[in-house]
Amino acid sequence: MARELKPCGTNAAYARHVEAGEQPCEACKEAHAAYNRARYRVMSGPAYYPAARRTGCGSPNGYQRHRRRREDVCPECQAARAEYQRAWRAGRKAVAA
Repeated sequence: MARELKPCGTNAAYARHVEAGEQPCEACKEAHAAYNRARYRVMSGPAYYPAARRTGCGSPNGYQRHRRRREDVCPECQAARAEYQRAWRAGRKAVAA
């Protein structure tokens, strides 16, 4: 028993056009763009990322953010990174012993 295909103007129909190697129709292009906009909004919102990843300066994540942005690392983030590294190394030594 075959499934009913979604009509043009949906993201599923857009995928069907692409899979078939066809040029998607305008209605499907608009539906796909709307789908991507909604998906990006959900993934980029503060609720998507855990609180630990949203912390600011003074944390190991803040240190990584400075590095990713190619900024000078602030002293608070430098200290937090050093503490994190010390704890990580101590944990590895405890496992190896």
